[in-house]
Amino acid sequence: MIPDKYRIKNLEDDNIEPEETLIDAMSEHSAIETPIGRKVFSLFFIFISVILLFLTFKAFQMQVIDGKKFAVLADRSVLSKYPLSAIRGIIYDSDGRPLAANIPSFDLVAIHSQLPKSGDYLGR
Repeated sequence: MIPDKYRIKNLEDDNIEPEETLIDAMSEHSAIETPIGRKVFSLFFIFISVILLFLTFKAFQMQVIDGKKFAVLADRSVLSKYPLSAIRGIIYDSDGRPLAANIPSFDLVAIHSQLPKSGDYLGR
């Protein structure tokens, strides 16, 4: 079996109660953990504040200062894609006469929301 010198001795003082999970300097287990100092919290607060200030400034810059430029860029980037079917080849019979030929036909497609308002097409 296991020799006594390798066995772990269980002392009642070694147990940490649930209410002691946030150990402070007054705890009897203060050697296990050291409390977080006030400077660490201050530095963390300053770091988070700087990041939030930067994000707020960039949002203000993009929306208020450069808002018109981005609105123009957004208006220019409107694209409409329509599928076009490919032209097929002509099918000939054994005598060389076309059985199926391609006859181009064109359809006009208009989207009501993209049409000019009444009077705009006359250059008024």
